[in-house]
Amino acid sequence: MVEPQRTTHKENSLTAMRWVHNSASMLAFVALFFTWAYLTATASPVWQSVFGTRESRVTFLLASFSIVVFALSTAVREGVRGIGFMLVGIGLNFLGILVASLTDVPLYLDAVGTVIIANIFGARAGAATGMISLLIWSFIEPTNLPFVVLAGIIGLLAGVLAQLGAFGNVVVATLYGAVVGLMSGVLSAPLMIISYLDAPKQGIFSFYAEMLMADGSIPNALLMKAIYVDTLDKIIVFVLAYVSLNVLRPYLLKKPQLW
Repeated sequence: MVEPQRTTHKENSLTAMRWVHNSASMLAFVALFFTWAYLTATASPVWQSVFGTRESRVTFLLASFSIVVFALSTAVREGVRGIGFMLVGIGLNFLGILVASLTDVPLYLDAVGTVIIANIFGARAGAATGMISLLIWSFIEPTNLPFVVLAGIIGLLAGVLAQLGAFGNVVVATLYGAVVGLMSGVLSAPLMIISYLDAPKQGIFSFYAEMLMADGSIPNALLMKAIYVDTLDKIIVFVLAYVSLNVLRPYLLKKPQLW
């Protein structure tokens, strides 16, 4: 009679822990979209430092909360292996950022590691990987801080889409990359407007400036950016992730997780 009671107690503890993890993760998920809505509503044009304005401080605190929740959830569930892979993913994101910066191409290239980790360990791990990468980069270039929210959303989307077969073959990966790119373009539009004045006019901001000067219309410039920049960027990211996952697959001992 004692053993079944112990088993039941253990199961109850696991259920309670799972409920806490999921509840905290949902709260972090809500914090992401609240931050995006807050930035869109306040439309602060000043992003010269991470802690320079109320908007930047609120963004940093809410983003940090989401990162801690998602990262702790991954650590509890996956242990050292999960954290180690996340660090590799962050390194890949920085490599992409470095390539984009050095070549001055109008692309982000900052989400390859995010998408790979989201495929292997689920949406929460992907979101944490993307957000940590961009939050660190924001201390170098503060105008990236508003986009930390978008990095988290992309990680969440990648984890969900992986379960829908987004990486079954290169054609499907390309199509899903285009869809995520368009969604990213729409969500980043208000963030682009508020960070444009303080951003260095190179890469993506240079492309946006050229579209703005050519047409004179902010909506049209944002539309061109969403179509040509965000869509192409996410297609490249998803295809690179697809290739990387196929290389890694023989060494992975577990199936991808949704959440």
